[in-house]
Amino acid sequence: MLPNANCLFVAVLVVAATATRIAVESKLEQSKLEHPQLDLPSSAQVAGRVTTDGLVKWSSTGAVSYKKAKFLYVTAVSDHNIHFQEKPKSGALHRHTTFVGWNNLLTGTVTRYLFVTDYDEEREILSWCKTSTEPRDKGYIDPFVEVEEKFRLESALGPVWSWKLPKKLTSYGTQLLADMYTEVDGKDTINATVVSTRDRRNSTYTAEYSLHAQSALSDHDSLIYKYLDHSCETVSDFRNVPEICVDELLAVEYECGYAELQLQ
Repeated sequence: MLPNANCLFVAVLVVAATATRIAVESKLEQSKLEHPQLDLPSSAQVAGRVTTDGLVKWSSTGAVSYKKAKFLYVTAVSDHNIHFQEKPKSGALHRHTTFVGWNNLLTGTVTRYLFVTDYDEEREILSWCKTSTEPRDKGYIDPFVEVEEKFRLESALGPVWSWKLPKKLTSYGTQLLADMYTEVDGKDTINATVVSTRDRRNSTYTAEYSLHAQSALSDHDSLIYKYLDHSCETVSDFRNVPEICVDELLAVEYECGYAELQLQ
């Protein structure tokens, strides 16, 4: 009777393992069709870095913040301090960039602002801002949600899920691909990588997230009203503005090609 009991025990283990595998594969296939994070990303601190052909070009520290306001707007802020290892044309040692998005849920348009200020060791040497109003895909509550859903789930095993953006040819002629690692169900991004290649040049942007918060960051409101104190140049969109490429969601949305779009 013992051999039969052993066989039964092994059979139970095989059935259980098979059921688990099928369940995981089913969840994986379902998630490949639709990113489970159907709401806004969480607010968080973020540290970034760009390397080109193995050399660090710049590093950044900052935060991303999201907020639903008054049932009419969804607002987003991406605020960063950039430190250059290789000086841009302005001669700056560091740069402060603030990207602000006003998503009007009523009109279906998104008005965005990009503020850039360059500094040398002691003083401001250059400052400008640009603005653009673009239509929002009505199938999504926010453009960043649409960007997130471009990623396909690669692995749902363990406490960290991995996602991949399929390789694509950008309008700049670069090959762009991206990876993102999140907590279970895509709730919070842990880190992300955007890689662009062209003519054997390879540039990589990496971002690491920490201190996630479901509520907006404390200075969110003051930053989204920053445009009131500026006269900004109107542009059709930000696809040809390399300074926008300081956040992986913005990088994917605007097809940032780090290999040739160096900060000016």
